[in-house]
Amino acid sequence: MDSKRQEVADKAYSSYNFGQGVEVEDAGGWERVTPGSEWSRPVFVRTDDDAPSSDTTRLTFVVSFQADTDRVIDAFAIDSNGRMWGSKGTGGGETRPVKVIVLCRNSEGAPEFHTCAPECTEDQVENGEHYELAKENAGFNGYEEPMIAFDANDPAARQLGEVLAWL
Repeated sequence: MDSKRQEVADKAYSSYNFGQGVEVEDAGGWERVTPGSEWSRPVFVRTDDDAPSSDTTRLTFVVSFQADTDRVIDAFAIDSNGRMWGSKGTGGGETRPVKVIVLCRNSEGAPEFHTCAPECTEDQVENGEHYELAKENAGFNGYEEPMIAFDANDPAARQLGEVLAWL
């Protein structure tokens, strides 16, 4: 199973679009916890905006598998600030950050809002993938289920001001 998962993870990595103007400088080997369904590797990138003498940015590229299979559930790149980079299998499509709010539980079990802006293509936004990316980001940052994600186009976002005024 590990050799098949590595083959699939390598394919997910090689087809991943880290974003326009982002160049991969180097990457480390795959790391995984056994038992587990998540593989990750460090990736070092440079953007068009970086000065030639500046340090690279370290990302963590994560591949999540369906339990006990080599089926990829998701693949994403994230930096140490929780910012998602790029998108999977877009073949170079333009991406943009999409602001998403996730209502979830913090480590003490209390309800809390988590905000993030995953990089998404228009197709991903139309298919609602930005919600799933935001929930994964929340989980990566220590938040727990249940999780409900919404963006500026959803009624919940438009009601936030009213709710605050009501409190």
